[in-house]
Amino acid sequence: MRVRRRDEGFATMFTAGIALVLVMAATVAVTVVAIVLAGHRARTSADLAALAAAAAEISGLGACNAARANAHANRAHITTCRVEGELSSFVVSVTVAVDTGLGPPLPPEVTAESHAGNAQG
Repeated sequence: MRVRRRDEGFATMFTAGIALVLVMAATVAVTVVAIVLAGHRARTSADLAALAAAAAEISGLGACNAARANAHANRAHITTCRVEGELSSFVVSVTVAVDTGLGPPLPPEVTAESHAGNAQG
Protein backbone atom coordinates (compact mmCIF):
# COMPACT_ATOMS: atom_id res chain seq x y z
CA MET A 1 0.00 0.00 0.00
CA ARG A 2 1.27 3.39 -0.97
CA VAL A 3 1.23 6.38 1.36
CA ARG A 4 0.45 9.68 -0.31
CA ARG A 5 2.63 12.61 0.61
CA ARG A 6 1.35 16.17 0.67
CA ASP A 7 3.98 17.55 -1.74
CA GLU A 8 3.21 15.15 -4.58
CA GLY A 9 2.62 17.08 -7.82
CA PHE A 10 4.44 20.16 -6.57
CA ALA A 11 7.19 19.88 -9.19
CA THR A 12 4.59 19.74 -11.98
CA MET A 13 2.82 22.86 -10.76
CA PHE A 14 6.11 24.67 -10.21
CA THR A 15 7.31 23.79 -13.72
CA ALA A 16 3.99 24.90 -15.24
CA GLY A 17 4.22 28.19 -13.36
CA ILE A 18 7.79 28.79 -14.53
CA ALA A 19 6.82 27.95 -18.12
CA LEU A 20 3.92 30.42 -17.95
CA VAL A 21 6.19 33.18 -16.66
CA LEU A 22 8.74 32.48 -19.41
CA VAL A 23 6.07 32.57 -22.14
CA MET A 24 4.72 35.86 -20.78
CA ALA A 25 8.23 37.35 -20.62
CA ALA A 26 8.94 36.26 -24.19
CA THR A 27 5.66 37.79 -25.38
CA VAL A 28 6.46 41.10 -23.71
CA ALA A 29 9.99 41.05 -25.16
CA VAL A 30 8.73 40.41 -28.70
CA THR A 31 6.15 43.19 -28.35
CA VAL A 32 8.74 45.69 -27.11
CA VAL A 33 11.13 44.74 -29.91
CA ALA A 34 8.35 45.18 -32.52
CA ILE A 35 7.58 48.68 -31.22
CA VAL A 36 11.26 49.69 -31.03
CA LEU A 37 11.96 48.41 -34.56
CA ALA A 38 8.91 50.23 -35.93
CA GLY A 39 10.18 53.39 -34.24
CA HIS A 40 13.58 53.01 -35.89
CA ARG A 41 11.94 52.39 -39.26
CA ALA A 42 9.72 55.45 -38.80
CA ARG A 43 12.68 57.71 -37.95
CA THR A 44 14.73 56.40 -40.86
CA SER A 45 11.80 56.71 -43.29
CA ALA A 46 11.08 60.25 -42.11
CA ASP A 47 14.71 61.27 -42.56
CA LEU A 48 14.92 59.76 -46.04
CA ALA A 49 11.57 61.24 -47.10
CA ALA A 50 12.58 64.70 -45.89
CA LEU A 51 15.89 64.48 -47.75
CA ALA A 52 14.13 63.33 -50.93
CA ALA A 53 11.66 66.18 -50.58
CA ALA A 54 14.45 68.73 -50.10
CA ALA A 55 16.31 67.42 -53.15
CA ALA A 56 13.10 67.58 -55.20
CA GLU A 57 12.39 71.13 -54.01
CA ILE A 58 15.86 72.27 -55.06
CA SER A 59 15.31 70.65 -58.48
CA GLY A 60 11.96 72.42 -58.85
CA LEU A 61 9.91 69.24 -58.55
CA GLY A 62 7.08 68.54 -56.12
CA ALA A 63 8.64 68.12 -52.69
CA CYS A 64 5.73 66.36 -51.03
CA ASN A 65 5.20 64.02 -53.98
CA ALA A 66 8.85 62.98 -53.73
CA ALA A 67 8.46 62.50 -49.97
CA ARG A 68 5.37 60.30 -50.48
CA ALA A 69 7.12 58.17 -53.10
CA ASN A 70 10.17 57.73 -50.88
CA ALA A 71 8.09 56.88 -47.81
CA HIS A 72 6.03 54.38 -49.80
CA ALA A 73 9.25 52.68 -50.96
CA ASN A 74 10.20 52.33 -47.28
CA ARG A 75 6.80 50.83 -46.27
CA ALA A 76 5.68 54.01 -44.52
CA HIS A 77 3.13 56.69 -45.26
CA ILE A 78 3.27 60.46 -44.98
CA THR A 79 0.83 61.99 -42.52
CA THR A 80 1.99 65.60 -42.97
CA CYS A 81 4.29 67.34 -45.41
CA ARG A 82 4.90 71.06 -45.69
CA VAL A 83 7.49 73.32 -47.28
CA GLU A 84 8.25 76.56 -45.47
CA GLY A 85 10.22 79.38 -47.05
CA GLU A 86 11.41 80.04 -50.57
CA LEU A 87 14.00 78.24 -52.67
CA SER A 88 16.95 80.20 -51.28
CA SER A 89 16.04 79.23 -47.70
CA PHE A 90 13.42 76.54 -47.13
CA VAL A 91 12.68 73.70 -44.72
CA VAL A 92 10.64 70.61 -45.53
CA SER A 93 8.85 69.08 -42.53
CA VAL A 94 7.66 65.50 -42.93
CA THR A 95 5.79 63.26 -40.50
CA VAL A 96 5.80 59.54 -41.30
CA ALA A 97 3.75 56.68 -39.82
CA VAL A 98 4.88 53.04 -39.80
CA ASP A 99 2.62 50.08 -39.01
CA THR A 100 3.76 48.07 -35.96
CA GLY A 101 1.74 44.98 -36.85
CA LEU A 102 0.26 44.94 -33.33
CA GLY A 103 -3.37 45.10 -32.34
CA PRO A 104 -5.21 47.07 -29.64
CA PRO A 105 -4.49 48.07 -26.92
CA LEU A 106 -0.93 48.32 -28.28
CA PRO A 107 -0.03 51.11 -30.70
CA PRO A 108 -1.03 50.18 -34.28
CA GLU A 109 1.52 52.59 -35.74
CA VAL A 110 4.52 54.68 -34.76
CA THR A 111 5.17 58.18 -36.07
CA ALA A 112 8.34 60.21 -36.53
CA GLU A 113 9.04 63.72 -37.80
CA SER A 114 12.02 65.00 -39.73
CA HIS A 115 13.17 68.27 -41.28
CA ALA A 116 15.49 68.92 -44.20
CA GLY A 117 16.19 71.79 -46.49
CA ASN A 118 18.30 74.64 -47.66
CA ALA A 119 17.99 76.74 -44.51
CA GLN A 120 20.54 79.47 -44.04
CA GLY A 121 21.34 80.92 -40.73
